[in-house]
Amino acid sequence: MHYERIIKRAFQVTWRHKALWIFGIVAALFGGMRGGSGNGQGVQYALNSGDMGQLQSFAPWLSRGDWQRLVPMVLGLLALMAIVGVIMLIVNIIVRYTSLGALIGMVGEIEEKGETRFKSGLQTGWNRLLRLFAINLIIGLATGVIVIVLLLLLGVVAAAGAIPAALMISAGRTLRVLGIIVAIVAGLIVLLLMFLVFAALSALVTLVHEFSFRACVLERLGVFAALSAGIELVRGRLREGILFWLLLLGIDIALSLAAVPLVLLGLGGALVSGLVAFGLTESVGVGFLVGLPIVVVIVLASIFVGGLYLTFRSAAWTLAFRDLRGTAEPAGVTHLI
Repeated sequence: MHYERIIKRAFQVTWRHKALWIFGIVAALFGGMRGGSGNGQGVQYALNSGDMGQLQSFAPWLSRGDWQRLVPMVLGLLALMAIVGVIMLIVNIIVRYTSLGALIGMVGEIEEKGETRFKSGLQTGWNRLLRLFAINLIIGLATGVIVIVLLLLLGVVAAAGAIPAALMISAGRTLRVLGIIVAIVAGLIVLLLMFLVFAALSALVTLVHEFSFRACVLERLGVFAALSAGIELVRGRLREGILFWLLLLGIDIALSLAAVPLVLLGLGGALVSGLVAFGLTESVGVGFLVGLPIVVVIVLASIFVGGLYLTFRSAAWTLAFRDLRGTAEPAGVTHLI
């Protein structure tokens, strides 16, 4: 694989074809909707007797103990939230996988025809979105099963190291220090094994995922045919795939390290500006309004840069797939699920 040439070409494709940016930014934005949940330690408030009195004055039927009216309201609110959640999930799936499919198809079109259009990318992504979603779902379920099995195996290894250490510690003062050393060494070995195993799993899953997506879009394969093609490509070109994954991982880390101080500097500027405005006006609202635009600019800039980088990564994986695949099947051949 020509690693340096692929990276340079991915950068050129990303920079020259601005139509790709739209799908990259949209995919990054909707992909971010999957972010982790909070830690459950946000704003908390406890009702007291005064609050209950205000609530009863607002809804007099509560003071009469007429709670049967509240149950339908709560159930209706929960049903509405569920419906909105399902709609948002469907929209997220449609927009995200259409955008990812469009990015892959447009880069393939650029390499074959020298140009691409927004309309052709939209059409390609729309036609492939359900298959891409199904591929991602199957890989996710399989990965979940593998993770559970690996955790159980690592638990057995940890127990095998912990039992002798516990026996030594409880045997007496002479073996206590040795038992503690054995426990520490066993714990470090388990942590190292866990890191290595899950790093390898992450690399393999990423390779199968990226290659299967491209087999589906570029070669118009069905779900299981694309998965089979991705797995076969990983098996046949594992060394090159792992090296390319490590290369992109290094770029990820470098850009993340460069972005952190910039984001912190921007947030610090927003905080200082807000505090200065508050000190001059003694108004919390004014301080908030002064600092808010800076935060909004940081968020928008992060989304934009994240979208460009997602476009670059997608282009790089597409070019790597084309390089590794070599004798790919004709694009006109269609396989059903």
